[in-house]
Amino acid sequence: MVASITRTAVNNEILASELAQQTQYCRLTDDDFDYLDEEEYAEGCQSLMDEYCFATAGAPVSPSPSRIPAVCSPDRSTYITGTPTIISAAGTTPAPYQPNIIAGCQHFYKVASGDTCQNVADAFSITLILSYGWDPDVGNSCQALFLGYNVCVSA
Repeated sequence: MVASITRTAVNNEILASELAQQTQYCRLTDDDFDYLDEEEYAEGCQSLMDEYCFATAGAPVSPSPSRIPAVCSPDRSTYITGTPTIISAAGTTPAPYQPNIIAGCQHFYKVASGDTCQNVADAFSITLILSYGWDPDVGNSCQALFLGYNVCVSA
């Protein structure tokens, strides 16, 4: 007789809920977990790898959901946008913008739905450190990149 292994798990709803809340802002998908190392996550996102479901010998396995959506939303296309475009040149600072934006900014970009500091920086070939210096109120982990606000992309 060959012994079979049965995997059992106990859901920790509090941590699972926290994971869902954190990924709302950190924008990580299941695929991201396969490729990213916890050490590479932005500040505030490190705990995403914390166990929220753990195996316990002899515990009952939760039943599968009776209804699984055919399409999950949002998917990567929701937050990875195309190349941002410059909306304003030097001389005028379009509103709204963060109060401590650098004086003398040459070009601005209006934050669109799903933008991240990284994809805006990449689109304009600037570093995150430079971007955070021009718009310090955005925060060094991009926690205050507000939809519809203008950020400096060239100074």
